[in-house]
Amino acid sequence: YSFGLEVYQYNRIQALFGGHLLNTDGVLVFGQNLADEVAPGDNKFVKPNHCLKVVEAFAATDSTAEEQLNTIAKCHGESLFWVFDAAEIKNEWRFFIDTLDREIIDGCSYRIDGGINGSLKPSADVVEYVRRMLTDTMLSNCDRVLCVDICETSDGKFSVVEANAFSTSGWYEAHDASTVFGYLKREVWVSDDE
Repeated sequence: YSFGLEVYQYNRIQALFGGHLLNTDGVLVFGQNLADEVAPGDNKFVKPNHCLKVVEAFAATDSTAEEQLNTIAKCHGESLFWVFDAAEIKNEWRFFIDTLDREIIDGCSYRIDGGINGSLKPSADVVEYVRRMLTDTMLSNCDRVLCVDICETSDGKFSVVEANAFSTSGWYEAHDASTVFGYLKREVWVSDDE
């Protein structure tokens, strides 16, 4: 159920999640040309196209934006970056999902009311959104288990922020390791006995 690294390019993630993705209308530019599209203080969001992240995504309004733009121009000039209008994210959750069975394995908060908080289980409305998103998307060409970040913007809309490999994604306080690894052992991993 695996695929190559090309799937972890943001333009591929756009194709997988379609209208559920938060950032869809952006400009794709080489790092050496970022200064032509965004300046420190602009209401823009910069994200590497490759989800293995040569650098972390950042808002141009961040205090470190000028330093990050200079680093990208010097060190990652040949890498591709997306520039989007920034969205105001109120809440964010991280879900581990089974793409084959289209099931939520586990989920928890990452950001609540704008502040980092990984201690809460997701509310019923965000869980319902993820279930709906799983029925609307074609994830059959994906890793069996993905990590999908879901946000709620200031206008109350839910969207997919990004998707990453399970093996390269961080865990938060409210993730239940016994639930996740129990599911993987039962449903995904093949034992030598089978």
